[in-house]
Amino acid sequence: MAVKYNQFTVDMGKRIFLCRKKLGMTQEELAEKMEVSTQTISYAEQGSKAMRPENLVKLSRILGVTTDYLLTGEIPSPASETLTEKLSRLSSEEMVFVEMIINSCIGLCNLKNIHYE
Repeated sequence: MAVKYNQFTVDMGKRIFLCRKKLGMTQEELAEKMEVSTQTISYAEQGSKAMRPENLVKLSRILGVTTDYLLTGEIPSPASETLTEKLSRLSSEEMVFVEMIINSCIGLCNLKNIHYE
């Protein structure tokens, strides 16, 4: 009989995997930084076991993302509000540069997505 994983933990596992890969870390390196077993990381990325809350907090700090992002895939609105506030202080010329940087980042993300598929 095939094991049926909870979609919530499977989706979270995919986000953990992608964040780890973007940082160029192996499961072993992440496990060492978290002070857990490699098997714990593997189970989390497969979505077969949920992480303990204290490990989830530690993981989010190591990966440089929020726990909200790991759990739901959403970036909390306060981050968006902070970004909007910062952007509002830029001149028109500075905004052109920011837009160029964002477009470059989107292009890089699209290239990386091609390699994952």
